[in-house]
Amino acid sequence: MPVIMHPWRPVCKVMRTKIVWIAYRGGMPAPTKLTKLPLGPTGEAVAANVKRLMETQNLTFVALADRLQKCGRPIPTLGLRKIVAETRRVDADDLAALAFALGVSPSTLLYPWAVRDDELVAVTAAGDMSSLRAWAWLIAELPPHADDDMMAFFARAWPTWVRRNVEILKAAHGDGQ
Repeated sequence: MPVIMHPWRPVCKVMRTKIVWIAYRGGMPAPTKLTKLPLGPTGEAVAANVKRLMETQNLTFVALADRLQKCGRPIPTLGLRKIVAETRRVDADDLAALAFALGVSPSTLLYPWAVRDDELVAVTAAGDMSSLRAWAWLIAELPPHADDDMMAFFARAWPTWVRRNVEILKAAHGDGQ
C-alpha cells in the first residue's frame, strides 16, 4: 500500500480504489465545538430541538435538507449535522426555515425543552427561569422577569395591530380589564 504525503492534506493510504484517511499531518483536528464564541443555552436549545424534532418525525438529514431546499433556504446535510453537533450556528433566516421545514414555530426551536412548567431552564442573557416564564417570554405574553414593567414590555414586544386589538377589547368590556 503506497502512502501518499501532501504537505497540506491529511496522510492517506490508497487501498485499491478506496482512499482511507489515516491521520492529519501538520493541521488542526476537526473542531468538536465552536471555540471562538461558544453556543449559549439558547443555541444549545436550538440544536437539541432540531435533533428532537427530526427524531420524532423520523427525518433523516437528507430529508430535512430536501425540505429546506424546497422552501428556498438550503442547508446541506453537513450543515445540518453540524447544527445538531453544536459546531454550526443558526442565524435568524436559518431558524425560520428550520421551523417551517419541521412544522413548528421559531419559538419552539428557541425554547429550552422542559417537561414541567416549573422546571428551571437556562436562557441566554436572561439567566435561569421557569420553563413556563421562558415560554411566555418567547411568545411575548410576559416579560422575562416578574419585576419588569409589563405594559412597557407589551408596548415594545407586540405589533401595533395586537396592541390596538387589546385596546378595542378593553374598551368593549368598559371596565378597562
